[in-house]
Amino acid sequence: MGEASKISRYLYTVIVLFMIWLFLTASLDPQELGFGLLLSLIVAAFTYEIFTTNGLANLHPKKIAYMVAYIPYFLWAMIMANLDVAYRVLHPKRPINP
Repeated sequence: MGEASKISRYLYTVIVLFMIWLFLTASLDPQELGFGLLLSLIVAAFTYEIFTTNGLANLHPKKIAYMVAYIPYFLWAMIMANLDVAYRVLHPKRPINP
């Protein structure tokens, strides 16, 4: 592939990673924007080939079906783990052995 293609794939990865950063931080503070951009540039330098090589081939319907089927199990396990931690913290006679 040409050098222009590598640069465009790199910039595409930077933009996607930065958009994810904006979504997760939900802040427009200049320091957070700068750090997010810097982090996106660094991470994209190492991962742009992984993100852009296969493209939509990674979105196989079987993989999406497995992901959708896993979401309820994951949410249930996460809720139960959170309730267990809350019970251990709030219950006075429950021994906590680290």
